[in-house]
Amino acid sequence: MKPVLLLSVIASLLIHAPEAGAKEPFKKQPAMSTAYNKLNAALTQVEKSKGKEPVKHRNEALLHLKQAKIALEEAKKNKGSSRPAAIKLIDEATKELEATPPDEKHTTQALDLIRKAIHEVVDGAKAAN
Repeated sequence: MKPVLLLSVIASLLIHAPEAGAKEPFKKQPAMSTAYNKLNAALTQVEKSKGKEPVKHRNEALLHLKQAKIALEEAKKNKGSSRPAAIKLIDEATKELEATPPDEKHTTQALDLIRKAIHEVVDGAKAAN
């Protein structure tokens, strides 16, 4: 089984699995809350990838990004462009993390893209209220 397909299957199974200590920042928008939490988890894993076990942490980050994307695709559509923009940023961050060989440039770019995606999710959740 290809790694990307395996990640997709795992992400589908775990998308709604609650994370330890995960909060629901957008009470009436569970999919946006899930995306927000998964993006923050991905951000943490990318930051950890700079230290020990970089491959493990990059793979964890990719899994969280996939889960965030699935949550955003399931989220209620609204008139704003934040949700599609966040999905696009997630796709770009995923490409940066899948770049080989992994290096500081790709890691830094992935961190920036994930932070921007988090801002888009927050903006999208605010617009929907």
